[in-house]
Parts: sequence; C-alpha cells; structure tokens
Amino acid sequence: MDRVKDWSLVIFLSILYLYLVVYFTGIGAGVIFNIMNLLPMAGEYLTFKNVIVEHAVLTLPFIIIFWLFTRIVSSFTLNNCSYFYWALLIPYFIVSHPFPLPTDVTFLAIVIPRDIALFACLLYVLNQRHSVRAA
Repeated sequence: MDRVKDWSLVIFLSILYLYLVVYFTGIGAGVIFNIMNLLPMAGEYLTFKNVIVEHAVLTLPFIIIFWLFTRIVSSFTLNNCSYFYWALLIPYFIVSHPFPLPTDVTFLAIVIPRDIALFACLLYVLNQRHSVRAA
C-alpha cells in the first residue's frame, strides 16, 4: 500500500511539474517577446543575449520548481527510491522534445543546456540523498 501511495504522489507531482513548466513557458514567452522587441533586430538572429534571457526567464524557474518537487518527494515518500526522482522528469521530456529531434541552432543553444541543467540538478539531489544516507 505504501508503494501505491508513493507512486501516486510521484505521478501527481510529475504531471503538476509538467503543468507548471507549460505555465511558466507561456509567461516566459510573453516576457521574452517584450524584451526582444526592445532589442534592435533581436528577432532576426539568435544572439548570446537572447540565449541568456531565455535561460534566465525559463531555465532557472524550471530548475527551482524541480528542486522543490524533489524536496516534496523526499519528505513524503517512504521508500525514497532514486527512480522516483527520474520519474518526475519523464512527462516533461515526453512533451518538451519533438521527435525526431531538430538540429537547428536554437535547439542546440537553448533546449540542450536546459536539459543538462535539469540533469545536473537531478544528479545533485541524488548525490545529496546518497551522502545523507551514508552518514
């Protein structure tokens, strides 16, 4: 019964995380659109400023929300297995990545670093959980 409760919590949080990602993407798109209109010719090409704004507006909230959800999982689940943390990201990756993967510069400059940052946050949480368990 505890396993069912743990998995239902993880599934609920993963869907809630996906919902919040979509919500923040909408807010971020509005913010980015207004910022890019202020920059001359920003819509014509991808610049370093555009990538920095994109990561500041979208990637950082995604990581903060994911880290908060990992805290919820670690405090509420009894088993606290490592695959619960991986399961939080499965709906996000199913929805956010088109298949086949595009090879354009925007995808390589924005989506891949965001994924790497999410994986780094996940590995940090797993390493922290492992060090707490070892102590």
